[in-house]
Amino acid sequence: MVVIPAIDLYCGKVVRMIRGNKHEAIHYDYHPVKLIEKFVDSGLELVHVVDLSRAIDNSNDNLKILDEISKRGLAKYVELGGGIRSSEYSLYLREMGFKRQIITSMIVKKPEMIPKLLSNDVEVIFGLDTLGKDTIKFFGWKDSKTLNVFEFLYLIKEMGIQEIIHTDISVDGTLKNRSFDLTLNIIVNTSLNTIVAGGISSFDDIEKARKIAENHPLLKGIIIGRAFFEGRISIEEMVRYAG
Repeated sequence: MVVIPAIDLYCGKVVRMIRGNKHEAIHYDYHPVKLIEKFVDSGLELVHVVDLSRAIDNSNDNLKILDEISKRGLAKYVELGGGIRSSEYSLYLREMGFKRQIITSMIVKKPEMIPKLLSNDVEVIFGLDTLGKDTIKFFGWKDSKTLNVFEFLYLIKEMGIQEIIHTDISVDGTLKNRSFDLTLNIIVNTSLNTIVAGGISSFDDIEKARKIAENHPLLKGIIIGRAFFEGRISIEEMVRYAG
């Protein structure tokens, strides 16, 4: 099971938002590119980066940061999400070196675009952002669809997508412990490779995920965001658990 630190970017700054609300953003005094370098140099193999400016405001405010990540050869260590809503933009990011891309809105609204991305060496990861057991949020969490999560995941599997990141919006950025029940049901019923995000706030959460992964190896990893920035989990501890 991999442990993946998360960096959310808004207007070029490192932030964490409570349940994705930009009016409840907490700013952290880190240079995003230097922080990625620090994670990688410490032995963490993957960093989760979300472009919230593009996801929420459809803005290119973070493009300079993404370009710097690319030029420093760090894109291969990044899974990038946030506002990837067209095949043109996705392929542009692929040219910059961002192979692992987290996509939600395009899959919901333009599923016919996905084969094009897969055929152009984009590793498409579906960002399953849920509020409750039957509501999927997308377009920067401003839109939603009420549907059967499992039926929808069967459809994306038919598209050729093999991996999802499941975020529990109700606890994202809150430092409140999350339930793993829906995630476990998804793994058992869909056989999709799954990474957990949202509400990973303590060693107890990491240990719960690790124990689940022992019996259900399709649980591939967990994403740690605010817990790192608030000093609850250190880089060294993430590296230890990742091993």
